[in-house]
Amino acid sequence: GLVYVVDSNDPTRFAEAGDELMNILNSPEFPPNVPVLVLANKQDLPMSCSPGEVADKLQLNNHRKNKWFVQACNAVNGDGLYEGMDRMAVMLKEAKRENAGSAF
Repeated sequence: GLVYVVDSNDPTRFAEAGDELMNILNSPEFPPNVPVLVLANKQDLPMSCSPGEVADKLQLNNHRKNKWFVQACNAVNGDGLYEGMDRMAVMLKEAKRENAGSAF
């Protein structure tokens, strides 16, 4: 799976972060069955964007090739990191089951 970390408190960088993420996801080398976890970091700050807002700003709602999930987190104290990794584990198991017999 791919884990992508964004600063949810810096709206000026969402366009760049979204472009970079889409470049990765749309690359011919990146398989369509690989799940994506976006960690929306810095949720402890008062002006941070919610996971839904992060998904909108990264235009993930338009991306249908890979399963994805946005997890709110705070890397300083670890809030949300375990939950994000748990979600990634579930998505990986689902992808493995759905793609049984193919190269994963």
